[in-house]
Amino acid sequence: MKKNELNSYLSFAKKLINVSEKIVKQNTSSKIKVNFKIDRSPVTKIDKQVERSLRKLINEKYPDHGIYGEEYQNRNLQSEFIWVIDPIDGTKNFINGNGNYGTLLALCHKGVPIIGIINSPELKKRWIGIKKSWCLL
Repeated sequence: MKKNELNSYLSFAKKLINVSEKIVKQNTSSKIKVNFKIDRSPVTKIDKQVERSLRKLINEKYPDHGIYGEEYQNRNLQSEFIWVIDPIDGTKNFINGNGNYGTLLALCHKGVPIIGIINSPELKKRWIGIKKSWCLL
């Protein structure tokens, strides 16, 4: 993969993370209704809203890419590129007002992660991993 192509994907991934952060920050944990999935893990409307928003943006920009998400059905997993989304990793912490949660996002190419982002809005930390390099922003 060429550097400019990877940079384009990275730029888009950062846009997705910024959208996620905006949604999360607009919602306080004290006003969130909690539901439970079949496996008894908690899920909120914010988890679903983040994933829906990211899926929509990915589908608009890269309709042939696959999406492997936590809250909705996976799609196009035979694609060369697959986006992996965990809208709120640490939902229990989010619900309880503990800042140790974040959005996890990755882009895989032919089954190999090439970009990964962990964004923790309450901790004001963002980690970005790029194939063969990494950085903390």
